[in-house]
Amino acid sequence: MNEIQNFDAKKLKPTETKFTREIEIIAVKGKGFSGSAEDIHDYFDEEEVIVQKAKLMADLIRNAKKCLVYTGAGVSTSANIPDYRSASGVWTMQDRGGIRRTKDISLEDAVPTFTHRAIAELVRVGKVALVVSTNVDGLHMRSGVPNENLVELHGNCFVEECATCSKKYVRDYCVTSTRGSARGKIDLTRETNPRVQHHATGRKCDSCGGTLIDNIIAFGENLPEFEIFKAVQVGRDMDLSLVLGTSMKVKPASMLPGVARANGGKMCIVNLQKTPHEPFCWLHLFDTTDKIMALVMDELGIPVPGHI
Repeated sequence: MNEIQNFDAKKLKPTETKFTREIEIIAVKGKGFSGSAEDIHDYFDEEEVIVQKAKLMADLIRNAKKCLVYTGAGVSTSANIPDYRSASGVWTMQDRGGIRRTKDISLEDAVPTFTHRAIAELVRVGKVALVVSTNVDGLHMRSGVPNENLVELHGNCFVEECATCSKKYVRDYCVTSTRGSARGKIDLTRETNPRVQHHATGRKCDSCGGTLIDNIIAFGENLPEFEIFKAVQVGRDMDLSLVLGTSMKVKPASMLPGVARANGGKMCIVNLQKTPHEPFCWLHLFDTTDKIMALVMDELGIPVPGHI
């Protein structure tokens, strides 16, 4: 954990976020990232085991002084948004070659899952101090997690910001949907900033007239320093990290849940696949995040809005 304690945001390496507005993927043989058969295998604990583990997880949350939640694509699969490394994930399908996967849902139509709403309620009642996510679907924001309690490492497809004055705009539509035609709406011929060139949404800031860009982190781009710094600084005060729906294989983001463990805290993982953090994990629950969070919230006696 020394590399986490000595974390330097300026040394971050580029990461990759794959994003499609209509969740349509056409696989290319040999271009996936799913790894070995064991890497993509979905594991499920026996029912009686998962009930006992859920009670242990509830106890961890109940007794924690400060808790950080780290989420990946697995918390959004029940909203019909595909993940990447599961048996039916995007990159797994790519490795199988020539497989086309289409979800009949746009990100505008996707709604927060039970897990999203449960996390938002844990934030509201003071059980969770910070939510760190690698998802760009905006469902944490739409579930009610306040901006001050949320770090979206790969951006949010419903947010655009001014490249000049940094003013942010939260939209009710996917801001990247107009990105391809931005050149036809805004003259970018003299623009020298590559991020503005590639992320212009075709709109202007109503405060300063600057070019609006999306904040999605694409291949070859660095993670945002402020968000990384915030996650590390807050994480150092946590005594519990809850990791939900992620294989934790993309660095440096996957290092963040370990910050609390480096300070003597515990790590709890809920994921269908095994992760590289198994040796450091205090508790791993193999089942869907919605099922686990329903058991945990019942055990905690905290009702989730909209849950019957």
